[in-house]
Amino acid sequence: REIEEEDNGGAAKDGVAKKAKAEESDDEAPLKAKPQAVLSSCVLVTGTEFKDTDMRDNLKKLGASWCKGMGWVLPESSRAAVQKLIDGGEPDAADVAAVADSAAAKDPPPSDKAGAKLNIAPHKKAIVVTGETMKVKETLKALSGSWNKALVGWVFQGSKKEQVLRVLRADATNTVEESSSAPALVKKDKKDKSKKSVEEDFIDDDDSD
Repeated sequence: REIEEEDNGGAAKDGVAKKAKAEESDDEAPLKAKPQAVLSSCVLVTGTEFKDTDMRDNLKKLGASWCKGMGWVLPESSRAAVQKLIDGGEPDAADVAAVADSAAAKDPPPSDKAGAKLNIAPHKKAIVVTGETMKVKETLKALSGSWNKALVGWVFQGSKKEQVLRVLRADATNTVEESSSAPALVKKDKKDKSKKSVEEDFIDDDDSD
C-alpha cells in the first residue's frame, strides 16, 4: 500500500508540474496579430440603364467601378459631382480633376528614375503591363498587380487602368504607351522526348597479330 500511495503521489505531482509548465508556455507564447480593416465611406449609384452609355461614361470619368449585384461604386470625393450628374448635369473638368487629385493622394509612391519602357494593353476585362517591368517591379506590386507568365506581363483589373497609368507616368523617365490589341500568349515549347541513340562499344578480344 505504501508503494502504491507513493506511486500515486508521484503521478499527481507529475500532473501538477506538467500543468504548470503548460501554463508557463501559454504565457510565453506570442499573441497572434489580429486582422485590421480600413473602413471608408463611398457613393453607390443604382438604377442605371445599360443602354444609357452617356451616364456610364460620365460615371467612369468620376472614378466609378461596376460591382455586380450592387451598382456603380465611387469614391466619397465624387459625391457632389455624382449628385450633379443625377440631377441632369454633366461633370466638368474641375469635377474630374478634383476626383483625380483625391485618388492620386492614395496612390503608392512612383518609381525613381527607373527609365522603363512599358506598354499597357487590354486583356479581356483586365489590362496587362509589359516591357521593362523589372525596373518598376516594386511599383507594380504596390499597385496590386500580379505577374502572368503566359502574357509575360503584370495583370491588373480593368478599372485600375487610370491609376496604373498615372503612377507609372509620375516617374518622368518612364515611357508608357497604350495599345489597343491584347498581347500574344507565349506558348510553352514541348520538350523533345525522343530518345538519343546509344552507340555500343565493342571490345576486340582477338589477340592475334
